[in-house]
Amino acid sequence: IALGARGNELCQANIGDFDVATGVLQLTDKKGKSKKPRIRPVHCKPYDRPETNIYPRLVARVRKARLACPPGQDADELPLFTRNGARWASANLSQTVRHLVQKKAGLPHVVPYSFRDYRITALLNQGMPTFAVAKFAGTAEQHIRNCYDQSTDEMLGNLIEAAYAKSG
Repeated sequence: IALGARGNELCQANIGDFDVATGVLQLTDKKGKSKKPRIRPVHCKPYDRPETNIYPRLVARVRKARLACPPGQDADELPLFTRNGARWASANLSQTVRHLVQKKAGLPHVVPYSFRDYRITALLNQGMPTFAVAKFAGTAEQHIRNCYDQSTDEMLGNLIEAAYAKSG
């Protein structure tokens, strides 16, 4: 979700969608209107803390799945993200993220989709062109212009302060 991906895309991702060598995750919304894959770099950044860097965990997951795959079954078709051995469901993922953010982190007014919004806004603030952000997000350039082009770090800070003020 912090990659700017939709929850249902992550839930539908398979082992074969992640390239261990390049650290690229190709996400396709198999239920949505666009079947075009979106590329997500998941490589390690020098400032990533070990507990928040998902790259080594994805590499380990892919390697483990390929080694444990029974004969006759294609490891590339196995789910990339699992819980108790089964593919994550989008509703379960949203519920879990909501619980972690709202209850454990004490941010009751933040919803899981906020992470996608944050990623899009951060890319715009870093100077990425609107068309590139739209391609990254898998949405129309006009949608980015309408919803995010006016977003600034100051505006996000004000929203976060307001959320904290509401939560008491």
